[in-house]
Amino acid sequence: MWTEFEWENKVAVSAQSSDLRGYLDHLKDSTHMEILTPENALSGDCSYLSANLSAISSFGEMALANCSIELTDDGTITGHIRIRSKTQGIVSLFHFWSRVTRRGADE
Repeated sequence: MWTEFEWENKVAVSAQSSDLRGYLDHLKDSTHMEILTPENALSGDCSYLSANLSAISSFGEMALANCSIELTDDGTITGHIRIRSKTQGIVSLFHFWSRVTRRGADE
């Protein structure tokens, strides 16, 4: 399904948080996306996390996202989020949401 969506945006992540799962949950809540990755794949104590998310807009447009983040030695989160959709508008809107999300995660 990922290849069916031709518009893509990649957003760098840099957050002053040390909780990878907390950051993913904040991203989910801020963007109103659902986590597709099974819970057992997200559990455990590790210094990296990769998860897939999806959402359907009020106009019926679907978007997929991949969040790949890691906890650095200095206790910050770095990585990137890739969003794909069939329309450019959803991808651009997610870029805005993710900037807001990064600010919220740093608080």
